[in-house]
Amino acid sequence: MKTLCCVFLGVAGLSALSSAQMTTKQAESYLSGFSGALPVLRTSMIRALTASDQTLIRALKEPKSDEGLAAAIEAGRRHKSVLLSAMAEGLPKCDYASGVTIVKTLAKYRFGMKQIEHAALSHPIPVVRWQAAVQASNWGYKPGRITLSDAVKHVYEPAVNALALVGTQKEWPALRRYIQMLHQGPPPKKNEFNMNLYCARKAECVLAKLKEPQAIKQVRIWATSNSDFHLQTDAVLALGKAGVQSDTPILVELLNDKHMNVRFAAAEALGQRFERSTVANLKRASLHASSDSANGKASDAMGRQYMAYVADELSSNRKPLTQREWNLTLRPNYLTSR
Repeated sequence: MKTLCCVFLGVAGLSALSSAQMTTKQAESYLSGFSGALPVLRTSMIRALTASDQTLIRALKEPKSDEGLAAAIEAGRRHKSVLLSAMAEGLPKCDYASGVTIVKTLAKYRFGMKQIEHAALSHPIPVVRWQAAVQASNWGYKPGRITLSDAVKHVYEPAVNALALVGTQKEWPALRRYIQMLHQGPPPKKNEFNMNLYCARKAECVLAKLKEPQAIKQVRIWATSNSDFHLQTDAVLALGKAGVQSDTPILVELLNDKHMNVRFAAAEALGQRFERSTVANLKRASLHASSDSANGKASDAMGRQYMAYVADELSSNRKPLTQREWNLTLRPNYLTSR
């Protein structure tokens, strides 16, 4: 059920236009691509896909069981304001599965934000409350920190990254205990990915972003190590967020790292720290092509455009966007505008 729910939420986001009610034949054809669908939910999904908006509204005002979950998924696919309004109204009464789906869908379209914030503090179902706090952190809802700390105590991993957005020093102990719990978990089997270690390192980077001295010391080591460029990239961004002035030379040096993701993370870190003294370094790094493969060349070119953008913004006394923000808003037009 969870897998199908996630798949449908992803599909719903692919279309910029509202989707329409389907016929039974269209619904069956649409669902044929989801081989992992549970038979019970499949039946509910066919009913939801073929339902009128008014039928969905009635289900969404008190969304429970498979019918409520299917109605929430279909409302996300259609993403009409009348359906989103019904989802927001039904959020306090939802069960676990439909609640998580409703929160994610409303947050995706920035609809019912007040209802999400209220759910983050008072929804009776813990996972729905936690997910609401996670989503609300994306627009800086700080009262949700209490809920996020509770979620971290229950090893709810999404809450960790959310605390990087709204957390303070008060969350240091909860995150440190979370890391300790992960390290005490059972070791992975041979050749098995160590998820506990991965999550512990992510949490260490979040602690560094929240300026915990022990974590800053650790991510400084990771940022200057070439053993795992994924971890190194996360550490560079965390080091930038930590804001220790003496780390600026480290970030400048990393503009020339052998891994392009690390180089681009260093550029983002310097931009977010508003290090105007590094403009010349950024401009030089933006001219350095270093990848030989076809895909690598394309990614390298895009990253060097971002470096040039960061240099331009700092030169103009403006704080640059992050890589993600730039990719979503400015990148398509940046090269032609220069």
